[in-house]
Amino acid sequence: MPRTRRSKRTPVSADVTFEWMTRELGEDFAEWRAWAAAWLATQPLGLADRINGLRAFFKHYIHRLKLPVSPSILLRREQPLPDFFETSLPQTHGGIKWNNKARIFIDWYWKLTSPNRMTMVAP
Repeated sequence: MPRTRRSKRTPVSADVTFEWMTRELGEDFAEWRAWAAAWLATQPLGLADRINGLRAFFKHYIHRLKLPVSPSILLRREQPLPDFFETSLPQTHGGIKWNNKARIFIDWYWKLTSPNRMTMVAP
């Protein structure tokens, strides 16, 4: 029986470069992809939960809800946003973990990009 060829793609839950993001969501997500990969490189443990939390944030929150893709627009204080946990995550222990991982990522992003954190708001 002939063997079938397996895809050489990295599974999403192990994709530390977030290549899936621009492939699935489009080039508009290239800036987020770079930030996500840079943040993940600073994280020593729990990579699968961190990747899954960010996947939910990007795919099920920003993309599915058609929110502004640009980080500087999305995170503006005057930008009205739906609640990430309530709209995009399962209401389970796993959903809570993913929410927390996305929140840690956003805090990290703010520390690097905003001299005055009061200009941004967490989703």
